[in-house]
Amino acid sequence: MRQLAFELQPPPEPSFDNFVVGENRELVSSLTRSVAQGEGGSFYLWGQAGSGKSHLIKACLARCGSSLWMPIVDLARAPEEITSRSMILFDDLHRLNDADQVKFFNYFNAARDANALLVATGDQPISNLAIRQDVVTRLSWGLVYQVTALSDSHKRVALSDYTVSRGFSIPSDVITFVLNHYSREMSYLMALIDGLERYSLESKRPITIPLVKSFLGLND
Repeated sequence: MRQLAFELQPPPEPSFDNFVVGENRELVSSLTRSVAQGEGGSFYLWGQAGSGKSHLIKACLARCGSSLWMPIVDLARAPEEITSRSMILFDDLHRLNDADQVKFFNYFNAARDANALLVATGDQPISNLAIRQDVVTRLSWGLVYQVTALSDSHKRVALSDYTVSRGFSIPSDVITFVLNHYSREMSYLMALIDGLERYSLESKRPITIPLVKSFLGLND
């Protein structure tokens, strides 16, 4: 990739504002409402890699900057420390070992007693999780959502809308080329769009497939 002063910047920090909803409107609406209003309860979010589960966990964490929530993102603290202001966040629940599953079980019970908010993610629906049955049972007491990955059509619309919001446009064939030759994660795609805009302005060339190839250092 071409090394420039304005080369690709790191993707923006995940937030609810930059999460592309796609088919997850009900999930995002319910989760953002609980976070914004300080509601207790539990969410289990599952889906394939790249669907946006980790983005949503990090978006929850980003909302903890206010005095409303005090985040807990690991199993190092005692469950007794959980209060109604605790937001307990666990990504990749399916990776917990046996000992941590016991700790998570205790965390869930403490969160329920304190009316705290617990959000966990996994790669399988609850019925397929290879973890303790008592943990599975408790997760089923709360809200369970599949996080549906964006389709290519959703990504095209999202990228087109993003460029318009930045005050320029990108031809549809360029978006197709980018989707076929670059990371399909939306955060990275948006960072690429930002880089292409700067490269286009510096080189005084329109954003075309040859310009994208030049920017990414791709050979014809």
